[in-house]
Amino acid sequence: MPEGWENGILEVVLHPLEKRAQKMIKAFKETTGLNENCMKIRTYEKGLTFISIVCDRKTLSVIEKFNPLRTVHPLGEIDIDPFRMAMPEVEGPKPTKKKMKSNITVGVFDGGVNEDLSLLKGYIRAIDEVNTKATV
Repeated sequence: MPEGWENGILEVVLHPLEKRAQKMIKAFKETTGLNENCMKIRTYEKGLTFISIVCDRKTLSVIEKFNPLRTVHPLGEIDIDPFRMAMPEVEGPKPTKKKMKSNITVGVFDGGVNEDLSLLKGYIRAIDEVNTKATV
């Protein structure tokens, strides 16, 4: 959590629990004491559950102890740079030298993408839908 954060909109991500997802969401609501009207909840079948909430540091301290929690962060404040800089001497795997086009297409970088990153250069195409700075 950013230093000095006291309140605001958080994105809470819960681990996939498949058939027990609704039970987990109910437990989350009971644990936090937050009103469901203050939450936006999206569960993906066999995937993560995302909860957007407005809360304060006191409620955050309760959320941080919730067992199925995967991550929690303020919306619009996620930053990958510190992780990327943690071990600058370690390089990622090198792409194969073979020139071929894969039939697999994957993509969505919610926070944008920097096409000049060495591990991604030549493998991505940015399509800017909004006029904001990329987070990666």
